[in-house]
This record gives sequence, structure tokens and C-alpha cells, in this order.
Amino acid sequence: MSRHDSFALVVGISRYRDEAITPLNYTNADAKAFADLLTDEKICGVPKENVRLLVDEEATLFAIKDSISGWLASRAGADSTAIIFYAGHGDVEPDRTQTSADALSNYLLPYDANAQNLYASALSKEEFQGLVKTVRCKRSVILMDACHSGGVATVGSRKMSVGYSRDLYSSLAEGAGSTVIAAAAPNQLSWEDKELGHGVFTHHLLEALRGGADIDGDGRITMTEVFEYLKKRVPETARRLGGAEQTPVFKADMSEDIVLTVNPERIKELTEAALAKADAERSRIKEMRRKLFDFEREQHLPATAHNLANSLIERSNDSLSSQERGTLELMNAMIAGHVSVETFVRHCETHSEAAAPPSKPASVEEKREKEEPPPIASVAETQIAPTVQEGGPPAKVSSGFNLAMVLVSMLVPLAGLIVGLVYMVRSDQEEKKAGKRWVIVSCVAGVCWFLFMACAAAFSAGLGDPYYY
Repeated sequence: MSRHDSFALVVGISRYRDEAITPLNYTNADAKAFADLLTDEKICGVPKENVRLLVDEEATLFAIKDSISGWLASRAGADSTAIIFYAGHGDVEPDRTQTSADALSNYLLPYDANAQNLYASALSKEEFQGLVKTVRCKRSVILMDACHSGGVATVGSRKMSVGYSRDLYSSLAEGAGSTVIAAAAPNQLSWEDKELGHGVFTHHLLEALRGGADIDGDGRITMTEVFEYLKKRVPETARRLGGAEQTPVFKADMSEDIVLTVNPERIKELTEAALAKADAERSRIKEMRRKLFDFEREQHLPATAHNLANSLIERSNDSLSSQERGTLELMNAMIAGHVSVETFVRHCETHSEAAAPPSKPASVEEKREKEEPPPIASVAETQIAPTVQEGGPPAKVSSGFNLAMVLVSMLVPLAGLIVGLVYMVRSDQEEKKAGKRWVIVSCVAGVCWFLFMACAAAFSAGLGDPYYY
């Protein structure tokens, strides 16, 4: 998550204008603590101007909708991260549109909500989903510490009335890079506690983002790591403090995990440790090379064994076979004086023989060719044929001889014609082709020479005639 390209709307409502709505104790503290965490340079480092905080009377229905569709949508770009945090009441009432599958409508309650008519005064699930879609960004993170579930209102819970809807969170997580973590399952309450000074969910969320969720210890905390932490800690605390069940819900449509916080000190520590490890490895290899060189010079370690050992000490242990690891162990034993140089050399020779590919058995034809003596060439063939190249079969007409004959055929057509005719009557096909080539070149060259001489003669005769002009 880029610090300067991240934007957050943080909402916390403890007191409502409608006295029929039960006040909450720690939702303001939740929102302020989360906003402070986002702007903490050592954790998220989001610029303060990129975070909008709405608490109590500031969090009206219009202010929430305008902050999402106006302020947040106008600032978040195609590569931005948008965060929405809500701590307050959630509620349900019978679906007045009769379109939901469970006949219930879900709402987030703004400061000016009317408990008697949530349809007219609260933020419905469908409205919230539409507002989120106005923010066209690469990543959106929605964190909700509120009840959207059933049960009679109880002291310490963020829920007002009876009933719950099962499909609340699935639709909110639509869209690439969208994630939702909610405080409780649809049929559960979200709890807050005096001992914590926060909602149970927000308390552990802050713990997670401050480093508790860094499971792999890499200094970066992702959405997946946060949920794994909350999934374990929130139910434990809810059972311990309230004797109730509270299980966070995670819905996501991500092409890649979203990094929420970065710990610069931890990353620096890991980087320094990695550099120190690399330096130590380089020093180890250098020292091993020096010792092997001393063994080669003073104890006559053969170059082949020396080179094999050098090639192995530079490779990682994971890339070595069991036999190669054995060679390294024996080399260390030799350097420590536990085994002799001769023992190590014999092992290396055995290793080299085992690593060499098996030779292919000769075929019957190859054996026959080896046993039969080569044919004796005639005197004429010996004089004309080019030298035999090592590593391949003898060539009937070498490229050099062929080029020489082409030049002869061009400059002395009669000579090229004679040699070409001689080669054309031979039995070898390659020689016949070469002879035919030289005859053709000789004929073409002869015609060209004849035309050239004829033109030259005509031109000379014309210049000698005094009446030519």
C-alpha cells in the first residue's frame, strides 16, 4: 500500500441524535485510534490530509455519503488504496421493497438516524455498495465494527433490535481488489468492553496492524494476515469477556494480497541481517578457497579435486545432491586433518566416474567399419582429391578446390571446360555435379569473352574510319 496514494474515511459514532438509539461507549475511541494508526509514520505513514475523521454529530447521513462519493472518489486514483472504517450501530428492519431473499434490510446508522424509519434515515446495504463503487481505485479495504445480526440489544453490544440477514457481506466485496472484514457473523453481536477501552474487534485490529499479525516476520502486514489474527483472537476475547460468540467475517475479491502496514525498523533489521549473512558467506567461501589452495600447493592436492571442491563450496546446500554433500563433508574433514588428502582424492575420482555419462555401445556397422581397412585410392584420385579434414569423412571436392576451378573456368574457359568434362564422366555423384558446374561456368564465360572481343573489334574499326562522323 503506497503511503501517499492511500486515502481513508474513518467514522465513529457513540452518541445518536435519536435518544431511542442506545449510546455506545468506545466507538469514538475506536475511530480516533484507527485514524492515529494510519497517520503514524512508523506503521502506515498515510498523510494526515489523506484521512478524514467523522465522529458523532459530524457523521450525518449526508456527510458519510458525501465523504465517500465526493471526497474519497475525487482523490483516489486508478492505483490508489481506499480505506473505509466504521464503528457504530448496525441494524435491520423488515424489507420495505420486498426484494431481499430473507425479507430483511441491513443498515449502518448515521448520527441522525431515526429508529422508527431506518429506510428513510439510515444507510442501507445497497446504498453503501453503490457508494463504494463510485470510488474507482485499484484496492478498497472496508473494516466494519458494528452488528448486522440478530438478538435483543444487550449492554456492551453494538446492535439494537431483532433479526439478521445472511447475505450482508458477500455483495460488499464485489470488484477486483475489494476486501471486507466485519466484526461479527450475520447472526452474532459485536462487543465492546471497558477493560479494553475499545470494541473487541477494533482492539485486536489495532494489535494486528501494530505488528501482532506479522506472521512471517517480514515487516509487512497484509489483509490475509490481519484476518488470520482476528479470526483467532476475537472469538477468544468475546468468550472470555462476554461469554458470547463473535466471529469476524472476511470477504475478498483480490488478484493479490493487500499490504496494509509496513514496519521500517523491522525491514531495516531484516535487510541488515541479509547483508550480514551474505558477507559471512562470501568470507566463508574466500577462506575455503585459500585453504584448498594451500592444500594444492603444500600437500599436492590434484587440480581436478581442487576444482571439484571449489565448484561445490559456491553452491547453496539446497542445490547439492546427497553425494555432493558427502564430498563437501569429506573436504571439511580433510581440511580439519581428520582424513588424508589421498582419501579425498580417491573420493573425488569416484565421484567423477559416477558423474560421467555411460558410453554408447558401438553398433555392428561401426564395429565392421573399424575392423575393415580403408580402400586404397588411385594415383589420379590422390592427385586431384583435396586433403582429408580431421574429425569428418573425406570430401570428394573441397570448397577451396571448387572455388579455384570456378575462377579458372571464368578466366580460362577452355581449361575449365576440359576439367569439367573429365569430372562429369566419373562415377561419383559429387564429382559429376562439380564438373557440370564448371562446364556451365566455362560456357557462360566463353560466350562473355566472345561478345567482349567482338565489341572491342567493332569499336576499334569505327575509330579508324576517317568518315565515321
